[in-house]
Formats: sequence, C-alpha cells, structure tokens
Amino acid sequence: MSSSFIRISRAKSKRMDFFEFDELQEIMAMIDADDDYLINKLRFKLVCLIGATSGLRLFEILSLRVRDIMS
Repeated sequence: MSSSFIRISRAKSKRMDFFEFDELQEIMAMIDADDDYLINKLRFKLVCLIGATSGLRLFEILSLRVRDIMS
C-alpha cells in the first residue's frame, strides 16, 4: 500500500426512532397531569408538537424565536 493513500472507514448510520400517535397522546396526557400552571403545560406541549412534526432537534426547538416562526 502506498503511503499517499489513507483508508477511512465510513460512519455507521444511526437508526431513527419516531413516536407513534398514541405515544404522543400519552406524552400530552402526562403533561396535563403533571404541571399545575397552564403556561407550562402549553409550553411543554408546544415543544413536543414542534419536535414531533418538524423533525427539529431539541436545541433547535429551544433556539426558536417568535420572529423565526412568524416570518
């Protein structure tokens, strides 16, 4: 083997798991049962729904601003 070639192994693909609809309903029910403050319930539900429907990662969701969504 020549010294000008370097063998690079390919990255293994990561398996993506997704929530089923009934699992999302269960998460929403847990949020409703857990927190006493309506604003917290709405915020947590919104974060879950944005993540489930958009495919954004948690950091990307938490970095969103109103102007990002409304434009």
